[in-house]
Amino acid sequence: ELAARAIELDQKNADLKQAILAREDAERIARHDLKTPLASIAAAPALLRENADNQEELLEMIEGSARRALNMVNLSLDLYRMEQGQYPLKPQAVDLNTILSTVLDDLRVHALAKHLQIKISEQGETRLAFAEAALCYSCIANLMKNAIEAASEQSTVTIAIEYAQMISLKIHNDTAVPAALRHCF
Repeated sequence: ELAARAIELDQKNADLKQAILAREDAERIARHDLKTPLASIAAAPALLRENADNQEELLEMIEGSARRALNMVNLSLDLYRMEQGQYPLKPQAVDLNTILSTVLDDLRVHALAKHLQIKISEQGETRLAFAEAALCYSCIANLMKNAIEAASEQSTVTIAIEYAQMISLKIHNDTAVPAALRHCF
C-alpha cells in the first residue's frame, strides 16, 4: 500500500510540474502578445508631437490598442487552458482583412522606423473565416511583428491571405529564417 501511495504521489507531482510549466508558457505568450498594442500606445506621443493634424486618428489608434491589450490580458487564462488542452473554442465569422488592417495600423510605427514598405496582395472581396478574432489578431500580429523586426532596412514585407479549401496567410520578408529557429516553424 505504501508503494502504491508513493507512485500516486509521484504522478501528482509530475502533473503539478506539468501544470506549472503550462502556466509559465501561457504567461510568457501573454506578455509577448501585449507588446504589439502597448508599443503602438507608447509610440503615439511622438507621432502627436511630429504631426498634430492627425490627432483624431491617433486617439482612435490608442483607444483600439488599449482595448486589444485589455482583451489580451483577459485571454491569458484562455492561453493556459489551450496549453492544457482544455480550451473550449468559440469560433465566429471573422474578417481576416479587417484584422490584418488593424495589425498593420498597430505596427505602422515599427515599419516606419525601418523605412519598410508593406505590400498586401489583392484582397478582393471580403471572405470570412470561422475563428476567434482576438486569437487571430494575436497570431497575425506576432507573425507580422517578427517579419518586420527581421526585415532589413528599406526593404519590403509582403502579405497575402489566400482563400481555398483552407485559408493560408503568407508573410514574406527579404531575410531567411535563422537555421536554429527553422525547426520551430
